[in-house]
Amino acid sequence: MARTNQNTETEIRIYISNEKYEKAFEKVYDAYAPQLYNYCLRFVGNEADAEDIFQELMIKFLTYIKNEQDVNNVLGLLYRIAKNTCLNLRRTKHIEKVEINEKHIVSSIDSLESKELNQIVQTALNTLPIEQKEAFILQVYEGFSYKEISELLGIPLTNVRNRVVRAKRAVRETVKSYQQEERLI
Repeated sequence: MARTNQNTETEIRIYISNEKYEKAFEKVYDAYAPQLYNYCLRFVGNEADAEDIFQELMIKFLTYIKNEQDVNNVLGLLYRIAKNTCLNLRRTKHIEKVEINEKHIVSSIDSLESKELNQIVQTALNTLPIEQKEAFILQVYEGFSYKEISELLGIPLTNVRNRVVRAKRAVRETVKSYQQEERLI
C-alpha cells in the first residue's frame, strides 16, 4: 500500500531548492519507483510499455525540477506526469484495449474463475473515462485514501469520491452482467 511520506517529500523539495537534482532524483526513485511503475503497468496493461513510460516519466521529472524549482507536491507531480505519459502512449499507439497477464491479477488464488474475474475487471476499467480509471487505480490498487488522492491530483475531495464511486459502479455492473451471462450458458 502506497503512502505519501511527508519527510520524504520535504527532503526532495529541499534537494530541488538547493539545486541538488541528482539527489532529488535518487530519493524519488528510491521512495516511489515501485508504485509509479505499478501505476503505469495498470494504466497501460503491459510490461514493455510500462517500462518505457516509467523511464520517460523519470526523465521528464528530472527535466521539470531543473526548470521549475517550486514543487509543492512531488508525488502529485509524478502521478500527473505518469498519467500524461500513459495517455500520450495510448494516443500514439492507438491502444484501445489493454490485456491483462498473470502479474496483474489482484487475487493470489490461482483459479480460472479468479483469473476470469480479474480480466473482466480490467476490461471494465478500460471502458472508464480516464479520470475515473485513475481514481480507481489509486484507491483500489495503490491504497490511497480519498483525501490522499485529492491532494495528489489537486482536485476536490468530492470529485475524488464521485469518480471512485462511478468507477466502482461501472465495474460492478460489468461483473454483474458477465455473471448473468454465465448463468444463461
